[in-house]
Order: sequence, then structure tokens, then C-alpha cells
Amino acid sequence: MESLTEELGIEVHLYKEGQVIKRESKSQDKLVQGMFLLLARHYIQNLKEEIRKGIKMKAEKGEFPGRAPIGYLNDKATHKVAVDPEKSASVTLMFQLFATGEYTLWTLRKAMVEKTGLKISKSHVERTLKRVFYIGLFNWQGVEYKGIHEPLVDIETFKRVQDVLSGRNRGHKSRKHEFPFADLLKCKHDGCCVVAEKHKGRYIYYRCTFGRGKCGLPYMPQPKLSEASGVLLKNIEVPEEIATNIANSIDAERSNMETTREKELSSLNKRLSLTRTLMDKS
Repeated sequence: MESLTEELGIEVHLYKEGQVIKRESKSQDKLVQGMFLLLARHYIQNLKEEIRKGIKMKAEKGEFPGRAPIGYLNDKATHKVAVDPEKSASVTLMFQLFATGEYTLWTLRKAMVEKTGLKISKSHVERTLKRVFYIGLFNWQGVEYKGIHEPLVDIETFKRVQDVLSGRNRGHKSRKHEFPFADLLKCKHDGCCVVAEKHKGRYIYYRCTFGRGKCGLPYMPQPKLSEASGVLLKNIEVPEEIATNIANSIDAERSNMETTREKELSSLNKRLSLTRTLMDKS
């Protein structure tokens, strides 16, 4: 305030005290107002400390003091984090799909749009998959706390996701062609997708993603699923005309591929012959 009145000649109007401080004001008035300013500054600093203390106490009680991530909501009535009934299942599915090792961050983002309608950027997908918030923990100002909010992901799935993200299981990463029924089946109980996963590194099982909670669909080994599919497909007949058209299309495609291969081979032989001629002349 002193710099405003003395150096710049500005009048400072103190509404609450009903006073005006200016360059010509008495020293006693300036002293009293200076004391009021010190008290106000102390009040603000003390208020900041109390707020920080309150936030820390809230975190220690397991209540997340920040903005809830996707899949959760900030309940204005209780001032706590609650599960988002619209997006929580999508977040759970995101973790389950990525844990299979079949998806990159980019293809996972596309799959989420197709399967759930959830539009989320690739970078947001990565941040979400790394957050311990979804297993019931949270970090606040460098400290990890045990939250009281409901987890959306089990610890085993979360660990598999971190392994895929870090590349620790890259050598054993499941390829899509290893799962012939992947992305083809849906659960009859709740309509969720049926995903595949390996057990003991060799046995392939199919199960519901449980995106809408646990259901009655059992784990299905791949041989049993293949046998059941064979029974259904055995009764499917392709009309002779359609079968002939398919065979003709395959033959035509094969002929086109052979013609293209011969042209490429001829072009390579010409280039090789020209190269040899130039080498002989040099």
C-alpha cells in the first residue's frame, strides 16, 4: 500500500474501515492501516495452511480430494467419489481387453468406440491404464493412500496391464490369430463381448468380459468351443452357384497375383542385367 500512495500517488479507499489513505494522510493513520494489512496477510496464510491440513486429513481417511477420473463421479451431496453408472463398465472392459495382450493403445481406443461408444484419446487411454486409482489406491502430493472408493479393476488384471504396457511379456504376447473366436462372440447373459486368455501359457479359454458384473457364463476351453461351433456349422449349406462363384473369384485372384509376380520378376531381371552391364564396362 505504501508504494501505491507514496510512489504513485494513488488513493486507497478502505471500504470496511471507511477511510481513504493517500500521500498526505497522517502517519498514525498509515500505521493503523499497515497493522490491518499484516493481520489480513496472516489470516490468508493461516487459511491456506488450514486448507492444506484439511485436504491431507481427507486423503489420510481414504477420500480422494481431487477431481474424479473417468469411470467415477464427484458426488456433490457427500463430497466423495462415487462410481459413474454410465462409464464404469467401459473402463473395466478397457482394462480387461488390454490385459489380453491383443491390443495396442491405438487399436484399444478404436475398440472402445466400437464396443461401448466411449470416445477417449490415445494418451488418455494410456494414463487411465496406468492409474492405481482403479484398484482402490490414489496418489496425492507424492504419497500413496488407500482409498475408500470402489475399485473397478482387480489387482491381477491391473498387473497384467502394466506388464503389457512395460513390454515385460512382449516375448509371450498373444497374437490375434491364436484366438480364432476372438471378437466373434457375445455373452448370452448380458451381451458383453467374449474374450480369450491363456492359462499356464498353453491352454486357451474364452470368458465374458464381465463388463456389467459377474454373470453365469462359464469359462470355455477352445477345443470345446470349436466342437460346439462345428456342430452349428455342419448344418450350413452353401448353394452350388455361390460356391462356384467363390471358387472362380479365388482362381481369378490367384491368376492376377501370378501375373503381377511375373511382371515384378521380369522388371527385377532387367535391372539386374543392366547393373551387370554397367559393372562390366567400368
